[in-house]
Amino acid sequence: MTDDRTDAWGATLTEDQRWELYKAHYAHPSWDAVCEWAALEYGLPVPTRSAYYRFRQRLAERESEHRIEMAITEKARIGREMSEIGDLNPALIQAFQQRALESELRGDSNGAEKWLTLALDLGAGMAKKVELELKKQAEARQREALQFNRDKFEFDAVKAAIAHAVELKLISQDSSIGEKEKINRARALLFSVLPDDKEVPA
Repeated sequence: MTDDRTDAWGATLTEDQRWELYKAHYAHPSWDAVCEWAALEYGLPVPTRSAYYRFRQRLAERESEHRIEMAITEKARIGREMSEIGDLNPALIQAFQQRALESELRGDSNGAEKWLTLALDLGAGMAKKVELELKKQAEARQREALQFNRDKFEFDAVKAAIAHAVELKLISQDSSIGEKEKINRARALLFSVLPDDKEVPA
């Protein structure tokens, strides 16, 4: 905590050590017992009662913020660990099922239900993950197919335009027909038939 005085009790500890010291209050019956533990654990001198309570007050003001930070850190850690053991899920399901069977054979219905529930939950999570991955792959293939068709259409259109450059120029310069008719003639020339045999609307 950067706002601590350098001579405050606990100022020489790391951030993690301070929070351990702060939590020690809940494990020991009195302030002097906490101070005795701190002396053995961290080599801190025994403070006055007021110095001890100032230390607790400073951390109490930050306790909610600290809990949120710890929760975020823990969530990230669990996420990393779960991604690392993702490949072990089938083996875990099998192990949970085996434990459920062993519990049932021992007459431990509650234990069997617990292990079976874990196996089912893990299996459902795997199925959902596979479903999402398959959907992602299908969408990627669809995008690739659309892009391929678009590229092919553009290539064929340019190729046809080059092959019929003279005819297209004559159509463009024909002052006896309107713009709509020019477009329909050019499309018919390039693509043989109009889409759905329909002309360009006026």
